[in-house]
Amino acid sequence: MKGMTYTLWTAICASLFVLSGMMIFIPEEDVGVSAAEASTADSAGYTWIDSNEPDPKVDYDWMDITQIGTASKTKLPRTSTYRYLYYPMDFQDIGFSFPFYGETYDKIQVYPNGVLGFGSTNYGYAIYNPNSPLPNTYYYTPEGTIAPFWCMYGAPQMNDDDSDIYLYTGQTEEGMDYWVCSWHDINYYYTSSVGATVQVILYGNGDIKVNIQESQYYPNYVSYHTIGICNFERDIGVSYCYRNSPTVKDGTGILFKQFKTEVREVQWAEGYGEDKDVYPAMAGQAESDYYAKVNVYSEKGLDSLETLDMVIGPYDGENIVLKYDFRTDSFRKTGDPLRMVVLNEDFSMATPLSSDPDFQAVVEFHFDFNFNWQRIDYSSVLFRLTGSGVKGSTSLYEGQFRVVSHLEIVGNLTVQDSRGRDL
Repeated sequence: MKGMTYTLWTAICASLFVLSGMMIFIPEEDVGVSAAEASTADSAGYTWIDSNEPDPKVDYDWMDITQIGTASKTKLPRTSTYRYLYYPMDFQDIGFSFPFYGETYDKIQVYPNGVLGFGSTNYGYAIYNPNSPLPNTYYYTPEGTIAPFWCMYGAPQMNDDDSDIYLYTGQTEEGMDYWVCSWHDINYYYTSSVGATVQVILYGNGDIKVNIQESQYYPNYVSYHTIGICNFERDIGVSYCYRNSPTVKDGTGILFKQFKTEVREVQWAEGYGEDKDVYPAMAGQAESDYYAKVNVYSEKGLDSLETLDMVIGPYDGENIVLKYDFRTDSFRKTGDPLRMVVLNEDFSMATPLSSDPDFQAVVEFHFDFNFNWQRIDYSSVLFRLTGSGVKGSTSLYEGQFRVVSHLEIVGNLTVQDSRGRDL
């Protein structure tokens, strides 16, 4: 892209919240973090960033909800003599609509062994994950998995007040909803050794923050724990840790985030006729200067973008597509065998937005129409933005223009359209 530069930056926001005379640390969502050097993103644009070197990284910021949250291990349905088994609680209210892989959810199942699910497993419980990193369709994997520390046969102790699962719903100072689930001292079936203490925070914007306070777990089965997420269909997801690889240290923070793209604004050239009619340049009224100036945004940075398509139609049949390629800084046209549209590559350009040059750009398509235009109805325009490691986006502008191409010569080289208007 002409004159475009990219930077990698990290901004972590935090605030303090006072409740019932206690000072509670409430971490804000990490809205400014770039994942350019973090993990490989899945096809939906979700990726992870942890608190380890090198940059980019997030903070480990444990939220202590033991005094303000609800102790909830008694909601687990089945018990042994000493401990709760691996069946989940009934669906728990989150308190807001949480966006996750294109769907929204307001309830979630909490399992005793460090995993959540927006749906069920094949067997109704999630003992462990021995099959493969997430995503997978193993019969213990919940539909819509969020796994902060999915461990084998883990659960809180029945007769230990320090071993519990706490739930809490709140708001940041900026008004963003969040829901917290903290597992305290979950350990292996029928043992009383000190177990893992972990938590997950779901934010209203879709961010997922995992905090690992203590990763200690029964040595014989520590290799089975999984940290990651996957969608409801269990075919898209991303893993941070599987079978203790990489080894998770105490005091680790992990952010799972979906990086989004957006077509924010489009400026159009004015049509030369009434009622949004436009005329081909050969009518003498234009100089190949119809244009669409498209403001695009990528939360991950402009270097993550691949293509912007301007689809003229869109119709059920073959569409005319004007395409900009961010990687090669080039324009081209596809799907126009009758050559109804002319793409002016000399005037078309893409430049970073001066006020936000790392994350926004303006792509200008300059084009015109030939007299052999075959479509008589108003045409809509669909913009389609794609990238690597980001969620693509589309934006449809319905009934944007109609091309008046049926012209006739009258008298002394007077040009008129089909309505008898002089051009």
